[in-house]
Amino acid sequence: MTGLVNSKREAVIWITVCAPQNERREIEALIDTGYSSYLTLPSKMIATLRLSTLGTEQMTLTDGSEISSDLCMAQD
Repeated sequence: MTGLVNSKREAVIWITVCAPQNERREIEALIDTGYSSYLTLPSKMIATLRLSTLGTEQMTLTDGSEISSDLCMAQD
């Protein structure tokens, strides 16, 4: 896997996400060095891919704060 550093000095890669309807989208993904388990997508992309919400999950952000986030199923 290869990527680049963009003009904002963010490390990015391109990944293909497949929605349940087999619709494929290539998206630019920002690499989070604190990553531990989930890919996050903007609400607009979730709507475009017509991803169904499976439930919610409590997530801890880098600063230690917690948020509740919807979980959807997609494939890479």
